[in-house]
Amino acid sequence: MLPGWDHPEQVEEYSRTIEELSAYKLNFAYLDHVTDSNRNNWFRPAPVYKTGLQAIGRLSAVEGTFEFGQIINPYVHFSGSVRLDQLKENSRNIWYHSDPVSMNQLNALFRTGIQAGTSSVLLGTNDNLPLIDNHEHSYGLYNRKDRSAFLNLQHAHADMINQFYTTRNRFNREIDIEFIPPWYNNESVDMSRGRAEYYFSDLLQLVPYETSLFWSGGSSTSLVIDESDLERFRNYTGRNPVLMDNSLDARGRTGKWGGYTEYYPGKAIMCNLFEPYDTRLPDDFHLLNGHQKLFINYPASSELAKIKYATVADYVWNTAAYNPEKSLWKVLVSKFGQQTGKELIIFNEAYFNLLSICMIMEQTGVNNRLIRQGEETILTMDVHLQKINDGLIENPVLSKELTVLRDELVEKFNECKTLLPSELTDTVE
Repeated sequence: MLPGWDHPEQVEEYSRTIEELSAYKLNFAYLDHVTDSNRNNWFRPAPVYKTGLQAIGRLSAVEGTFEFGQIINPYVHFSGSVRLDQLKENSRNIWYHSDPVSMNQLNALFRTGIQAGTSSVLLGTNDNLPLIDNHEHSYGLYNRKDRSAFLNLQHAHADMINQFYTTRNRFNREIDIEFIPPWYNNESVDMSRGRAEYYFSDLLQLVPYETSLFWSGGSSTSLVIDESDLERFRNYTGRNPVLMDNSLDARGRTGKWGGYTEYYPGKAIMCNLFEPYDTRLPDDFHLLNGHQKLFINYPASSELAKIKYATVADYVWNTAAYNPEKSLWKVLVSKFGQQTGKELIIFNEAYFNLLSICMIMEQTGVNNRLIRQGEETILTMDVHLQKINDGLIENPVLSKELTVLRDELVEKFNECKTLLPSELTDTVE
């Protein structure tokens, strides 16, 4: 997956990324349409969006090694799922289902992809829909005119999906229509208080059966998926869903879906900046997964991400013998050499040791021992970062990314040193 772009230089960079990942036999690229600058008016994309899609479409036609699909989410102008009574009236009217202008804008965005040669469109409704009450998964229609025009949310979504089919059928019937529902994992269905079950029951009677539904497993970031997880969602939807895998940064996430680095300092040291793909799936999952497609929902817009994607390719093409740690080591050595690969691993360990120290400071307070350990860890990080820089003189992009991460974490450590002293032992004098 590649995020949206604002400048032609980004398109050139993404084209090089696609070519590099195609060499690993990763043969499908999803292209988002959203950037930080256009989030509030995503339905009026800048000219560079169209020219970028066309450039990637030409590359796909010439190389013949990959296909690409559009990602379109009509709710991205909302800053996450917020309660309906907290929405300002003007934000409800930016885009809504019963507005002909809104739907024309949505279909125009899709036509831009069709003209560029897209093989699919992934219509997302996840993570941004407003909530109709205090419950975390109570998604519903947010505009008064929509509530008058449609019986419920699923009827509005069915109308949107079917309009996409109408647009597709005018140009290219081979394009796949794919959909991420608001409740896209088993946990969210469980917490919907019955809304999700009614939603799927109605929706699936209103849209073509060929519509692919995307699903992230038992939870938003599933590291283990078994047949029972799949069977539960299949019972709701009547088809095998396509796995939308959010796991590449599952342990290192912060915020709402935070992992080890949000709550557990003792486990944070087990995290990995170069985290290899290690979701555990059933042996015959390729037969159970919808359309035999695996969507890695992680932006491939950095050198760190490319390392992770290389391990994904190893898993996909070498599933039976795949070992995450061995795969990562092979990738590091093949890209950067054995010595630099070792330095990267040592830097990673020091990085998460320092992060763990910061988390302990935040949770229990500051003491001299933690400050001393942190300062020693920073020295270790810097020694090995310099060796990485020396080994990557001809390819400094990864070094720059690691330096940014290092600087941000050291700044966090310096801020933690100003927290209140610990009341336990070895307090700051």
